[in-house]
Amino acid sequence: MTAAPHRLHAVTGHAHNKGGCLVVCQATLHGPQDTSVRTLIPVTGTGGPHVAVRIGPILLLVADRQAMTSLLDAWVHADRLAAAAFEQTTSH
Repeated sequence: MTAAPHRLHAVTGHAHNKGGCLVVCQATLHGPQDTSVRTLIPVTGTGGPHVAVRIGPILLLVADRQAMTSLLDAWVHADRLAAAAFEQTTSH
């Protein structure tokens, strides 16, 4: 699967999506990244359990199965595009 390259642009405010996101951010990662995945279960408060996924300096707190499925779908799609995208940059 190959897609036309997209130009990135700054995001202001909150993105409009079907679920919820408390922060909008963008990061560029180069080279190998330290990773960590843990289950977070709050001792007090109204928040439920989360899965914490850290990739380099980025921390994602995943609050439910639907959010996890969305992330997994996005990473699978990204992996399919990666070979073509990175071949283009190294062949010039």
